[in-house]
Amino acid sequence: MPARPRISLDMLRAFVAVAEELNLSAAARRLRITRQTLRRNLDDLEALRGTPLLRLEGQRYGLTRAGSEGLPDARMILAWCDSWNSRSPYTIRRVNGFEHARFVGRDGRRFHSQQHSPGSLANDGLPLIRKGFAAWGQALARLDHPAMAALRPYMVIFRRTGDDWIFAEVGARSAYARWFGLDYARSAMGTPWNTDRAGDAFNRFIAHAYREVHDGGAIRLDHLHVHLPRDDRAPEPVSFQRLLAGCVLPDGSQALVMLAAITNRIAIDALGSDPPPAVPGHLLMDDAPDDDDAGGM
Repeated sequence: MPARPRISLDMLRAFVAVAEELNLSAAARRLRITRQTLRRNLDDLEALRGTPLLRLEGQRYGLTRAGSEGLPDARMILAWCDSWNSRSPYTIRRVNGFEHARFVGRDGRRFHSQQHSPGSLANDGLPLIRKGFAAWGQALARLDHPAMAALRPYMVIFRRTGDDWIFAEVGARSAYARWFGLDYARSAMGTPWNTDRAGDAFNRFIAHAYREVHDGGAIRLDHLHVHLPRDDRAPEPVSFQRLLAGCVLPDGSQALVMLAAITNRIAIDALGSDPPPAVPGHLLMDDAPDDDDAGGM
């Protein structure tokens, strides 16, 4: 009996490379293969998938609906496989069911994320994150519920369009506004996340968690230590606890809420016993929302 055709990692790498480069020659150079090999891998993948994933739009390639829907999965499969390579810049593994992720940028800066059980909030959660978790449950994920109102100034709300995340709302007291500045945060509304100051490395690092929570309508708690720019300066180290929650908008459509608190109180096993550089005190959100904030909501 002839062997059944199987999807290979080379096929997925070809698809992801073209989806990101939007050009066959650039994708072939990136993968260090010929255009013919790249084209063959794409054709084989589309044949096995049973539908076109890419279409030529003038001089550039674009994603079909099936390609747009499948791209995050393809990236995730490659990330999981590459995690077995200790020299891979991006590794992701599960420990007791929770994700531990690491990314090393081209400049050598390291990004770390560790998922935690929401049950840990009782002992280790910051007030803002605990209140966010309680409000989400009370609201049954409805963003317009009164329980969510007091936390809206601290939220960043995204709508998903294909493979893009659009800033639908950026709270004036959110960690995003505190780090990047209120004027910049306000100007981000209505724009795709991959155009903001956080940078492509950071956005790719966190994309999987965003999609998982949004599509599943779930809630997820992570501690992160990353590097983000402020103003026009070079990226600086920052740590935060982050709650991601799938929510429902008044029209019934899905949204993703990010509720983050900048803090030095993080637990990330990969950092070892040496604490990361401390975040300056004026940026910390350990006590938010405080009495002054509550009075102004």
